Amino acid sequence: SMLVLHGDLDLAAQSFWHDAQNRYRQLAYDVERPILPPEKLLLKVDDFFARTHQYARLSLSSEKNNLPEMTVQVHVAFGMHCFTKQIQLGDCPGDLYSDAREQRTFERLRYTLSKELPKIARTLAERHCAFAKNQNYVTVDCTASNGIKYRYGVFFNMKRIESKTILVTIQSAYPFETDKAEPGQGRIRFNVLIGHTLRGTRPKAP
Repeated sequence: SMLVLHGDLDLAAQSFWHDAQNRYRQLAYDVERPILPPEKLLLKVDDFFARTHQYARLSLSSEKNNLPEMTVQVHVAFGMHCFTKQIQLGDCPGDLYSDAREQRTFERLRYTLSKELPKIARTLAERHCAFAKNQNYVTVDCTASNGIKYRYGVFFNMKRIESKTILVTIQSAYPFETDKAEPGQGRIRFNVLIGHTLRGTRPKAP
């Protein structure tokens, strides 16, 4: 299967979700004709895009871009927080893991889910990213382990290491509850982040 996208789908989806929430707020007071909240009927924007990552896609646009093409090399590194957690009382000493900066505990679920990180990294240009804390960015993936579905937050930063070479470091990645608020704010495309990184600038967070 292939998804054919036309125009700014993210903007259209965000607008539709905003309209649905507004309609719910206007009609939710009617106790004689109760209605379900949008979350019970519709996919959230991030969930929709996360579920469509597995499909090939073709993007159609009527916009013309006269900018010259540029080939950029992107290297990816993975931090220990992708498979470890904070040390807690009772942790097995054999599970302790350390680097030059800190010591943590090996965490099996994080390790299992981290096997999806190479695929996620390869598709960052197709994903929706958001602003996270400490000058990081985040993308959210829907994944599963042992039949259990998880929302998987992947936190990364970017820096230029040569004129046309960028290093993406995935600092941390962990599952969070489905009813928990999104771990980032705003929306920004990965290609836009590449442009800022090459220029040595930082995008303005919301």
